[in-house]
Amino acid sequence: MKVELREAKPSDAECIHELIKELCTYEKVSLSEVQTTPEDLINDGLKNNGAFKCLLAEVSTDPLVEDKNDEAGNDATEKRVVGYALYYFGYSTWKGKLMYLEDLYVKREYRGNGIGTGLFKRLGEIALDTKCCRIAFVCLDWNEPSKEFYTRIGADEQPEWRLFQFTNERIKSFISQ
Repeated sequence: MKVELREAKPSDAECIHELIKELCTYEKVSLSEVQTTPEDLINDGLKNNGAFKCLLAEVSTDPLVEDKNDEAGNDATEKRVVGYALYYFGYSTWKGKLMYLEDLYVKREYRGNGIGTGLFKRLGEIALDTKCCRIAFVCLDWNEPSKEFYTRIGADEQPEWRLFQFTNERIKSFISQ
């Protein structure tokens, strides 16, 4: 299977949004939690210098027609996006610039074909090229397949660190005290 990795464009927003909803279902969360829209994805990240970047993994929809050209010699192969990695840059006061991986998702029927590994390798290249000290991400504690994948490719779990967050409701409550 030929897999192509590329940076997402504004025209990919609908497709990315559908993958985000698939990830939500995989993580056993109500789809009502997905409040972003394709327009948000365009405005917040897919336009130049946005808050995030996104890599897409594409495969041919039919391997028998792979590398076919139209009359003008252009690639006429139909491509299907089967995975994505959404990331942004942050900063560690101890180490410097870092990459934060928000989502890494590959459609269930395409897992086990090296697509996730390919996405991570490309993220690693980007992290090194942009002088990042590390790639950081979180994984749900029950998600054994993902934890095994991350460990297999060389990531270290940081059990002494726990994620804390404020929702908008809690932020409002806190600042009103």
